[in-house]
Amino acid sequence: MRTAQNHFPYLAEVKNDVYYICRSWMGLVHDSQFAAIGSLPRGPNDLFIDVGANRGQSILAIRRFRPDAQIISFEPNPVIFQHLKRKFGGVAGVSLREMGLGEQHRIQTLYVPSYKNFVYDGNATFAADKATAYLNSDNLFFFDQAKVSVAEMRCETVSLDSLDLRPTFIKIDVEGSEDKVLAGAMETLRRHQPILMIEGNYNIGPIREVLGKLGYIEVVWEKDRGFSPGISNQLNMFWMTPARLASLTAH
Repeated sequence: MRTAQNHFPYLAEVKNDVYYICRSWMGLVHDSQFAAIGSLPRGPNDLFIDVGANRGQSILAIRRFRPDAQIISFEPNPVIFQHLKRKFGGVAGVSLREMGLGEQHRIQTLYVPSYKNFVYDGNATFAADKATAYLNSDNLFFFDQAKVSVAEMRCETVSLDSLDLRPTFIKIDVEGSEDKVLAGAMETLRRHQPILMIEGNYNIGPIREVLGKLGYIEVVWEKDRGFSPGISNQLNMFWMTPARLASLTAH
């Protein structure tokens, strides 16, 4: 299917709309690890931060397990942001921000890869060397490097610390710039100790270094056992402070 979509790019939005309908009407989620959210204690001011919203997959997943929570989603790609507005603009409890998160406020280049005629906007990144990492013979049949291209967009980024938010949970999926997001969130993490869910495809070393300085530890979640210290072998890594973990296991 992944290879076929390169030949029929006009079907991309049809596919995305079908996914949206299935996920929103049937309660399906794109990543089973989001079920961990349902096991968290609930507070009246819970705030979920979605860094790298893409087309809203994480918004739907968070709302599936925490329909009462407030969500702020960040997406710097202006083309994708319009799709987000179409589906989630005006939805109660969901706030959309057309910007990325990073170390500081500035205008950066967003690299958006394509293969043949299909735009892989879900793999867009501020890290130039990561832009085409997904496009290879492991993921596409009959792969031809000559058919890979990268478009550039100028997008705004800000630091999470500059926004003075009090998050309960932060999801980060930014295709190689995770350490930059964390570097701009150090004070927020120190003050509020949110639980983190970070895609682990890139920068695992720098992520561990940054979070180690803050006393965060990696944890795993199991449906019947909840959270416990451990190294994940799944797509996403969960991180929290020992104090936060102790508060969860006390419930």
